[in-house]
Amino acid sequence: MFLEVLGSVTGKRVLDLTCGEVSATDETFQMTLRTDIATAMYLFHYARSVKELDQMADLIGRNLEPGGKFVNYTNNPDYDFTGAPDDMEERIGFH
Repeated sequence: MFLEVLGSVTGKRVLDLTCGEVSATDETFQMTLRTDIATAMYLFHYARSVKELDQMADLIGRNLEPGGKFVNYTNNPDYDFTGAPDDMEERIGFH
């Protein structure tokens, strides 16, 4: 599913923001490159407040080219993974 939503990246500048625990105020999160597509897997749950979540989203949006795409995947923090099907990662686009 993730790869279907992402679509073709041929000829596009793609930035993967998934780099461990970050904060919208950390230097490592400050994007200096305008990009066509930004992706983030399991990033937003690191926000320590709604304000910080807003800052993260704003920063990503400001650094996308006009018409750019942001693709994010974040799980529900209340989801119990012990009952997840064995092929769950493949179903959501992890190959």
